[in-house]
Amino acid sequence: MELLTPARPWFERDDWEAEASRRALGPREVGLVDTFRREGFVVVEDDRILDELDVDGIWTRLAGDFAADGAGRVQDAWSTDGTVRAIATHTAVIAVLRMLYGREPVPFQTLNFLTGTEQRTHSDTIHFSSLPTGFMCGVWMALEDVALRQGPLHYFPGSQRLPEFDYEDFGVPAVAGEPSWRNPNTLASYLLYEDRIDAIARESGFRREELAIRRGTFLVWSANLLHGGSPREDRTLTRKSQVTHYYFSDAVPFTPMHSRRSEGAFAVRRVRDIGTGELIVPTLDGAPVVFPVRDEWTRGIRRVDGFAGKLATRAMALRPELPRSTGDALNLTVRAAVKKLLLR
Repeated sequence: MELLTPARPWFERDDWEAEASRRALGPREVGLVDTFRREGFVVVEDDRILDELDVDGIWTRLAGDFAADGAGRVQDAWSTDGTVRAIATHTAVIAVLRMLYGREPVPFQTLNFLTGTEQRTHSDTIHFSSLPTGFMCGVWMALEDVALRQGPLHYFPGSQRLPEFDYEDFGVPAVAGEPSWRNPNTLASYLLYEDRIDAIARESGFRREELAIRRGTFLVWSANLLHGGSPREDRTLTRKSQVTHYYFSDAVPFTPMHSRRSEGAFAVRRVRDIGTGELIVPTLDGAPVVFPVRDEWTRGIRRVDGFAGKLATRAMALRPELPRSTGDALNLTVRAAVKKLLLR
């Protein structure tokens, strides 16, 4: 069974400068790539990026979704708020991501924050990863000027070069039961993970930095960069921002905290492209795959070729279910075709 492919983001290659030249990147772009590969993040300034967007209206429209003191987050407001969606799909952001990764970015989740999160240090790769690995990132957009006393983002430059740690690496118990935050086992295991990651961040020798930036500036970070939210020195202040998470084309998204990689058991995600509203079709570097059932919550990942591969791809384009086999893909395709005929 073929699971992994050797593909990694092109900027990780030793000959990245030659590749940048082949891609005809200019000096500014080469500088962004160089910083991103070394530090695990890059800050992009654009004073006009939000000029034509009703950014201030976001907080009026979402006001009732935050706690009384402004704490908390609103997830996936893109589905109802056009401005949130426009930020997630902004051409300036998409262009930088496309240049950095050499693949088409797929924005799939938004988080809007009225105040600083004070979230403990973590890596996004415990929540989101992909096969092949490395094709996921986050973008943090400042929707107002952010100073250090507002509880800014903190991060550890260079920490993206650490292994992609998951629960198995730390001896944290696998989450028993439903893979959601409604399950108390999810939080219990995650708290143990946070303790281990916090110790690694302190002991690894990476310096800790905080981000003070102006409105309209955005930070792109590698999924494996250790980061979190710093304490809010002045709790009367807001820290309006939006985080958008992105996968990239030709990859299979999954959730590591609910997976057991050593057993080939993956909590595969079906994600919707914010830009198109359509479910993306996961592939391994473009190769079609099916997803044999491992247990109630996890799947295997098996590459299929030829007509069977086309069938699996077609099934996922038509239906939200993951095909368990080529036979299952055929059944899903037929069901979708019948439903379409009945609706005519």
